[in-house]
Amino acid sequence: MSDETQNEPEQAPEVEETTASRDAETEAPVAEAKDGNAELERLRAQLAEYAPIVQAHQEAEEARKTGEQKLRDALETTQRERDEARRGLLLREIAEETGLPADVVALIQGATRDELLSAASVIAERTNSTPVAPKRPTPTVGAGTDAPPTESDDIDPVKLARAIAKRARF
Repeated sequence: MSDETQNEPEQAPEVEETTASRDAETEAPVAEAKDGNAELERLRAQLAEYAPIVQAHQEAEEARKTGEQKLRDALETTQRERDEARRGLLLREIAEETGLPADVVALIQGATRDELLSAASVIAERTNSTPVAPKRPTPTVGAGTDAPPTESDDIDPVKLARAIAKRARF
């Protein structure tokens, strides 16, 4: 038992040293955490000071951006209107050159003047060379003679009566 007694006092100092080192290790992070919290609080206070400046800058950026966007939208609208007006003028010129109605020329697809003009020319050729359906003959109605009276002929009632009598058989 004496061996056991000797070993026990030796173990006690090791336990004390281990506990002391653990206490030192836990105290160091606590001290660092306190320093970190103090630094964090200092940075938060500094952020609170600069917050109105940052907010004003962001608002100014938004106001500038919306002004630029308004100008871009106005520019796009103006360019679109200009392009539509140019196309309308071009279609009118092509309609005059080809003799086609403007509403027919407006249906033609194409991006350039040459494309539109060639398509309008093809349409004009096909509509002019298309055979027209023949007209029905108009019946000639005579006054009892084979030849209708002309303006220079005087109508003779006696001749007219004889012609009617020939046709009408009683």
